[in-house]
Amino acid sequence: MNLVSNIRYMLLCVTLVGACLPAHAVFKCTDDKGVTHYGDTMPPQCAKRDIVEYTKEGDVVRRFDAPLTTDQLRTREEAAQKRSEELRLIREQRQKDLALIGTYGAEREFDVSRDNDLVELDARKKTLATRIGEVETQLEKYDATMDFYRPSKTGKGKVQEPPPQLVSDIVRGKADIAGLNRLVAKIDEEKQLITNRADTEKSRWKRLKAGMAPGTILDAKGNVLLTPPVERRVASPKNSN
Repeated sequence: MNLVSNIRYMLLCVTLVGACLPAHAVFKCTDDKGVTHYGDTMPPQCAKRDIVEYTKEGDVVRRFDAPLTTDQLRTREEAAQKRSEELRLIREQRQKDLALIGTYGAEREFDVSRDNDLVELDARKKTLATRIGEVETQLEKYDATMDFYRPSKTGKGKVQEPPPQLVSDIVRGKADIAGLNRLVAKIDEEKQLITNRADTEKSRWKRLKAGMAPGTILDAKGNVLLTPPVERRVASPKNSN
């Protein structure tokens, strides 16, 4: 085959290949019916479809995702908001965890701190109990005085009205006891909270010391719900010397 024949043969091959593909297959997509569309500009059939941009040699330049529907946009927004809230919780928990590790150096320190707080509350409770006893003693005196103004068991004698001040003192004394008892109950609740918090923090501290990542979110049973994202570290360049 001479040179002219070779050139003609090559031109024929190029023509045949070009006939197999659109002349300007720059953009490509497939519609709902499975039909593939090409165009040197984006075909109108591709308006809501994934689109691939090619070079004229057939290499992929970039891809265009189909526009999201209203439901897809709402789902994406809800997912983004949920993830943002999760990251906020992780950041807050991480700060607490770092403070926990920095505050306590040994497990026994949790018990010491708890016991110190409980001793202070017991002292307050003892003071309230003393005050309750004083008020009850005073009420007993008021009640004894009130006997003078109550009807006798025989039904004889004229009943006198008790002094308004005596009645007021009795009402105030009973109100004081009720208020003091509420304070005692509140102290008991606070003692239980301190005990529970100390147990919870000690348990978390032990897990952190065992390798749990600061910021890990746990449920009420101690199961892992969320884990902090892995931090990407840029490797330092090696010394060429």
